[in-house]
Amino acid sequence: MKNILFIFIITSICFLNLTAQTATQPTGDGSSTSPYQIASWQNLYWVSQNSTSWGSYFEQTADIVLPTTGDADDIHAWDSNQGWTPIGATDKFHGFYNGHGHTVSNLYINRPNTANVGLFGHVGHMTSTTEATIIEQLGVIDVQVIGARGSGTLVGRVTGNGNTLIDKCFASNGSVVGDGATGGLVGSNNSYLTSPANNQKPIISKCYADIAVSWSRKNPSGADKFGGLAGCNQKGITSNSYAIGSVTVDNDPQVASIIPQRIGGLAGCTIYKGLIENSYSAAVVTTYGTVELTGGLVGYVIVGGAGGSDDGFVNSSFWDTEVSTQSTSGGGTGKTTAEMTTETTFTAAGWDFTIIWSMDPGINNGYPYQSWQTFLDDEILPVNWVKCLTTINADNSVDLQWTNPANAVKNQIWYCSYDSLPGATGYPEYGSASDYTVPDAPLPTGVSPNQDGWIRAATIDVATSYTHTGMERGYYYYVIFAETATGSFSPPPEPAAGLPFYRESISYWPGDVTGVPNGTDPVVDFSDIVLLSTAWGTREGDAGWNNIIDVGPTQDNMRRGRPLPDNVINLEDLMIFSTNYESTDYEFYPTNKQYDPEPVEIELLVEQADDLMIASLLLSTQNEQVKGLEINLNSGSGLVLEEVTAGEIWQESGFFRSGSTANSLNITGALLGTDNCLPAAGNIAVLSFGITGSESSLELGDITARDIWNQELEINSNMNVTEPGTEIEPPPQDVLQGNYPNPFNPSTTITFGLQQESPVELVIFNTKGQQVKTFSRTIMPAGYHHITWQGEDNAGRQLPSGIYLYRLQTSHTTLLRKALLLK
Repeated sequence: MKNILFIFIITSICFLNLTAQTATQPTGDGSSTSPYQIASWQNLYWVSQNSTSWGSYFEQTADIVLPTTGDADDIHAWDSNQGWTPIGATDKFHGFYNGHGHTVSNLYINRPNTANVGLFGHVGHMTSTTEATIIEQLGVIDVQVIGARGSGTLVGRVTGNGNTLIDKCFASNGSVVGDGATGGLVGSNNSYLTSPANNQKPIISKCYADIAVSWSRKNPSGADKFGGLAGCNQKGITSNSYAIGSVTVDNDPQVASIIPQRIGGLAGCTIYKGLIENSYSAAVVTTYGTVELTGGLVGYVIVGGAGGSDDGFVNSSFWDTEVSTQSTSGGGTGKTTAEMTTETTFTAAGWDFTIIWSMDPGINNGYPYQSWQTFLDDEILPVNWVKCLTTINADNSVDLQWTNPANAVKNQIWYCSYDSLPGATGYPEYGSASDYTVPDAPLPTGVSPNQDGWIRAATIDVATSYTHTGMERGYYYYVIFAETATGSFSPPPEPAAGLPFYRESISYWPGDVTGVPNGTDPVVDFSDIVLLSTAWGTREGDAGWNNIIDVGPTQDNMRRGRPLPDNVINLEDLMIFSTNYESTDYEFYPTNKQYDPEPVEIELLVEQADDLMIASLLLSTQNEQVKGLEINLNSGSGLVLEEVTAGEIWQESGFFRSGSTANSLNITGALLGTDNCLPAAGNIAVLSFGITGSESSLELGDITARDIWNQELEINSNMNVTEPGTEIEPPPQDVLQGNYPNPFNPSTTITFGLQQESPVELVIFNTKGQQVKTFSRTIMPAGYHHITWQGEDNAGRQLPSGIYLYRLQTSHTTLLRKALLLK
């Protein structure tokens, strides 16, 4: 037994050695006269695993390609699938690394809970405050970094002095995602001093980044300082550098009560004597939801701080107002694309176009580039995605946006329809794909414009945006390629932050059903709500069923998701209609609702007298968070529903419906419009029952509550309420309740309550203000009363479909509500 165990152990050890990545010590001794020679990924990995070397000298002698998918030592499996271990942590990297113009490719880091991540994690001096630390002439390409605070591609965090330098370095083609202090090249560029002098600030010089930077959406997270080059330039210097990638902070739906801030095309902020000089950004800066301090160049700059010690400085620096989509910035000067591609814009500001900068209309999209940069026409990097969204107020139209590699002269746009996937069908049913796999990317060099479901939409001169139109309603996938002047094509965009090489979008606005299939009304408005009302409660096969109304639920319940029709018109559909109502713009989701979701309290109160039962449904929450409700009630066989009246919480923009079958009742409603929520407390509905037998119990059943992002809320309720025997009291003040049913055809009942005996007059008006029906003025006793209107005028003629106002006038008040007649 002992021999067998020994053999097993030896075998396991051998297996582990064969499958784990291998660190190979580089040649050299790490001194200034004999630097370590980094010639392979095994040499570079050795550096990451030997912290005692982090104060040494290094020279990279070749381009390094880290092993990736399909390779024996795939980096994605390293360190329990966390990928690369950053060089420099608690013990900072404080040595000298000269890349000699070489690159590191396929960098992969998946450490969402680790601070200070990048190829180098934490950089700066360790002991002497005059100690130098230099990383120079090094590029990282094809990179995917996911970290916590302090995330970058090349360096996560710099905490250095005036001799800490990052020089002639770059990052391109890839993404970095972090909690805060996140940048395309460096996460945070910071001095070790609270208020440093100029000779105590770390320096980023003659660098650039073409990277997609984004926020992790984690809670909790710092959620501040995101930049195309450096997330934070607090107490640091950024000089003669640029960013042309993208910076995206998506807070829609809002994460808890977090408000991300300090978001810029080049740097998130520069404060506490930080400096940006002779630099620019042509990065796309995109935010969603509630954010603060966003700028085309820099998000936040302190000016006029306490004694000047808090001030930041931005000198002779610019941003492209058109590409960035940002008209303002914490510092710098905004210029048009034409101005940004004109050399005099920069020479007039004192930029050096003799040694440092160069410009050529065929290079870097015409923007300034570093003189040390080289561009190879026969090699081209992938484009970076920025967005893929339904066009604002449009039908069968999708907006695409991306950034290009510097040597691109043309772009190809390809799309694939969901209904081309095996087992799928198209609009509006979207049958479940039996094999939900989007085909591999097409070959842009191929002659055929149709490859395995992919269709070439267009070949265009190099651009950063395109609107795809002319397709049928449906759900689409997109991929974009770049082409050089010599006809070389880029590979498809790299998967990033959990997203595939393609992007996807619906081509229309769910809930826009008027005018279909012609798409003549590309908004969700009252006419669409009328069609929803007509089909309400129907199931497939019923009379009145209309499958284009069946838009919910959707993927993740989001208003922008692909519909997952459930063959019934109910709350799922209403929520999509209501969230898109008069807000057909995915980039604009206005909300000042900031809250941590709290349980929703639903209470059923019952009053009973003789053969009448009045039940009130009451809502109570800690804040205005409920947008839609569905409440089911179960009743005994001795109760007969006579009337349902909408409560006051539904307001003018409310959609309220009820329906009943034997011994059950359903009440559903939502407020229309993106930002509308129900009041924190109020009356949902009043139910009137006739009592015809001894089984007169009434209890709450299943309840669903949704917030403004159509996410489900927790419910607390008094689940079982039966047979209370209290007498029905008059209301504390005169009230006019909603009519039931509403919409109606041919008749509806209007319910009102009187605090005390009073003369009463009820008048019906059309939308022109003309009186069409008057119920005679009479004196009525205190309590609740009902008047049934048959939809006719004073002459007994039936009135046409439309909105009508009804006004109750008593000796104490005048009240007004609205009814909808549908024929």
